[in-house]
Amino acid sequence: METTEQKQLLSNHAYNILNFIKYLQWSPILQNARGGERVCDFGCGDGGLLELEYRNRTAIGSYIGMDTNPSIIEANSSKWKQLPWATFIVADLSSGSDDYSTFSNIGADTVVALNVPDTISRINLYYYMQNFYMCGNPDATYYILLPKSTDLITAQDIDKFITTYFSVVNKFGVLGSTEDFKPVMNDWQIKMYEGLTPYYSPELLSGFMSPFFPEHCQQNLWMLKRKSITNI
Repeated sequence: METTEQKQLLSNHAYNILNFIKYLQWSPILQNARGGERVCDFGCGDGGLLELEYRNRTAIGSYIGMDTNPSIIEANSSKWKQLPWATFIVADLSSGSDDYSTFSNIGADTVVALNVPDTISRINLYYYMQNFYMCGNPDATYYILLPKSTDLITAQDIDKFITTYFSVVNKFGVLGSTEDFKPVMNDWQIKMYEGLTPYYSPELLSGFMSPFFPEHCQQNLWMLKRKSITNI
């Protein structure tokens, strides 16, 4: 019989298909990682991005994990205390303020937000995007995972918030259904899909095919560069 510790190890392992699919979602971040860069994990949650960078030996220079929940920050600080270049900060990520110093002092080369709550309100997303923007240096690259829309925020709202502060480098589909993709596949995509179907499960096929079809996915991973804005 499996112990609680064994179950936890298995659930966090790449053998777990959901974790493997999450790894596929993180692939653009890992692929573009640069040695010595300063990374800000905006809404770090359980520190999955740090684990990704550390286990794959990307040789980042420093990591700053930010989260609203003090208990999460405390747990991450304890777990990663052996890494002198990794720090964790409690910060209210989605509230407005006249003092942006918590964010503007970060000066990161790469800023990543993978845990935006689906329940976030329109005004809180507005402040969230401002604070997210402030964490990077002028040449920073940003990645943010967002739903296409929610009950509170339209797709047009999301596009407006993004294009106010950023130029879009790329937009990848995440969490899509291959049934939704089939009607819009071109010839080579159909051949790819049919060739992989006997080998991969539907979940993995969705993971491989989703980046091609951002408009048909539940979520999108945006790769961005910041615009020069003098007044926030």
